[in-house]
Amino acid sequence: MFEAPIFYDEAPSARDVRNPEWYQKVSPPLTREEILAFARYVIRTNGVVDVGNNACAMCLTRVLPNGAMVKGAQGNYPFHRALSWAGREASVDDVRTMFRIAAAAPWLGPRDPVAGIEERPKTMLHAMMESAPSGVLTRHHASFESPTGVPDLIGLKSRAATSTAPDDPATRASGT
Repeated sequence: MFEAPIFYDEAPSARDVRNPEWYQKVSPPLTREEILAFARYVIRTNGVVDVGNNACAMCLTRVLPNGAMVKGAQGNYPFHRALSWAGREASVDDVRTMFRIAAAAPWLGPRDPVAGIEERPKTMLHAMMESAPSGVLTRHHASFESPTGVPDLIGLKSRAATSTAPDDPATRASGT
């Protein structure tokens, strides 16, 4: 289940992972065997190879500088650079929609994480995505200017056992 994809041929797509320029621009860390640890080739239809992604492993796999892969660790896939690559040919409205899907909270009014997005040109939006370090991801309660760190699963059970706060994420994740 950890490596079971949710989406197919999104970011990255089969076309992307066969393109040397994608690796240069996105710069995903590769294992010592030069494997992209964050996505999987999947055959869902006879004769068609897709790239499956958005599995748990996409966020929770880390490739170390020596090329070793650690499952369950804080991931280091460059999500924002991959999104920027995926949106390079999209219209500015489509890129703004990517920002809204990731972090919009319009009920916050001027404090909405994507407030002012309509005034920003496409080049600025891509620059924001490309400047994010690996291992962070824009999601709810965050913005592209202040993305959250991807958590890890290592030691989760022991963290849950030592937590006394009912709102502690480790407690909620363990079901205790």
